[in-house]
Amino acid sequence: MPFPSGCREENMAFTQATAPTGLRTSRGLSADNSIPERHIVVATIRTAAPRLGLSSSVISTLEAMLSCLAPKRNHHTVFASNVTLSFRRNGISDRTIRRHAATLQEIGLLVRHDSPNRKRFTRHSGDGGKALRFGFDLSPVFDRLHEIAAMAADVMREKEQIGYLRTKIRAVANASLLDNPDDDIALDILRTLRRKLTLQDCEHILAEL
Repeated sequence: MPFPSGCREENMAFTQATAPTGLRTSRGLSADNSIPERHIVVATIRTAAPRLGLSSSVISTLEAMLSCLAPKRNHHTVFASNVTLSFRRNGISDRTIRRHAATLQEIGLLVRHDSPNRKRFTRHSGDGGKALRFGFDLSPVFDRLHEIAAMAADVMREKEQIGYLRTKIRAVANASLLDNPDDDIALDILRTLRRKLTLQDCEHILAEL
């Protein structure tokens, strides 16, 4: 099913991206000059979401944008229209896409390069050495991938620590109930463990035991 190459969006300042058309190494590429696979990038961002302040819905829109990039490329600019992105996101509204793009821009994972007519496209110079690219530039995602991976690792460590402390708290409460089945404090603690707890919550409960 064909889609138009662009879609009218909110008024924004006119900016353009000028870059060499040849392949170039950047911080977004690995040591062997390859681009990380999309599913790895998305999984890393999903894990780091609590630190980035990203909702699952916004990450899904980012994944749709990433899916528009060719596996082998020399840039990270998305030229797909909002109609195409909406199709890849199972029909979410144009307004939602614009809102998600604004969120990604605010946290530094996307840079917008808007053309005068607000369409997304690339224009090469006559000698083939330069190119103007208008669209959603996702270079920051790849530039910050090591930073995001560190956030993801921190989230995983915290989850493991929470799991350990919850198990320890439950063991202490159960031991108290063996001695006194009517121990109100132990019963309250077990009820508290039914909720989602932060690391600070677990540490506070354990300190009170």
